[in-house]
Amino acid sequence: MSAFFERLLDNPIFLLFTIISLANFVNGLRLVGVARSRWQELHSGGLQPWQKHLAERMAFFVAVPPGVLVHEFGHMLATWLFGGRVVEFGYGFYWGYIVPAGNFSAAQDWFISLAGTLGTLVYGLALWLALWRNSFAPFRYFGLRALRFHLYYGLVYYPLFTLFTFIGDWRTIYNFNATPLLSGLTLVVHVAVLGVFWYADRHGRFEMPAYQSAAEQTVATGLEQNLQQNPDDERLQLELIDSYRHSGETQKAERQLKAFLKGSPQSAEGHLQLALLQTNHKRRVPEQTARHATRALELGLAKPASQATAHYLLGRYYLDREKPDKAISAFSQGVAVLPAGSQSEEASALHYWRSYAYRRLGRYESAYQEMNQALAIAQAAGRQSMAEHCREQLAIIEKHAGRLLR
Repeated sequence: MSAFFERLLDNPIFLLFTIISLANFVNGLRLVGVARSRWQELHSGGLQPWQKHLAERMAFFVAVPPGVLVHEFGHMLATWLFGGRVVEFGYGFYWGYIVPAGNFSAAQDWFISLAGTLGTLVYGLALWLALWRNSFAPFRYFGLRALRFHLYYGLVYYPLFTLFTFIGDWRTIYNFNATPLLSGLTLVVHVAVLGVFWYADRHGRFEMPAYQSAAEQTVATGLEQNLQQNPDDERLQLELIDSYRHSGETQKAERQLKAFLKGSPQSAEGHLQLALLQTNHKRRVPEQTARHATRALELGLAKPASQATAHYLLGRYYLDREKPDKAISAFSQGVAVLPAGSQSEEASALHYWRSYAYRRLGRYESAYQEMNQALAIAQAAGRQSMAEHCREQLAIIEKHAGRLLR
């Protein structure tokens, strides 16, 4: 253990990894606390968006530390198998190492190095096998995403990390000078497994739909069945793409949308769906989203809600580029196309973000009015989460510009 601490003090890379690992470990403990406090809700059936998000994060922050131990144990087991001994062991929750000692052949060195990755893959597979028949969807999703992460880590991230940092097992695994045949066979298997992984990932094999209710799941299943019977129905194709996107099945949505736009490149709704997918899980609205939202408006979106969504995306894009005047104009156009008194999600979002744009300009009175409007719409529609966000923003506006509101 003292050697481990000496490495931390002597090697800034190890120290940096440890600091990051400690922060991640604390985050993992926090997620475990959330899961414990909402344990009954996790057993309530279905897979709601918040459950999906929690399981996704736990697949990294909670599942990885034991996986690192399994990885290092794989190295240890192989070392002992060849009569060697482990003279040093280090563990930092999200990284670790061993120092083996012994009179090993080149082939034995190759296997000792490979054994860690084999342990990683076996661990990910074991988690999935342990949970894939669990009666509760959040646990099945946790196992599925943990499997995906460990496949990605073992097959993609760690080999690339070794390539660019010269630290890690893959320098030995792919030492063609020392083990040409074993390294060559490894490369063939590695590429083949990567191909299967890429295909499965692109086809949504590591995704599970998130539904708020059984009714939503029934609708999605019905859309898939109807589309099988009517494969050329554009309306059904777009509804299924939208369903996939809302349920978090991004890869399925992208694959379906790519095929749809290939046959209908001038579809306004298709370009809007592409804009929405390109924004998915991104903090900033990318330029291609604004481009496709603009194209959707140019082609002519038939539904007011779709028009409002396109203007909303453009407003967010302008806000991200510090252009609040243009953002207000886009949000205002979105509000204008909706029916008067609309209680839709689009209406509350447009007022919410128009308030944010007004704050950027220091127009606090307008910002306060807009946020109150967003709050009223959210409350009338029973969207409690949105209403809570609005109250938090109202408190912030009052705190920073209270005297200007009186």
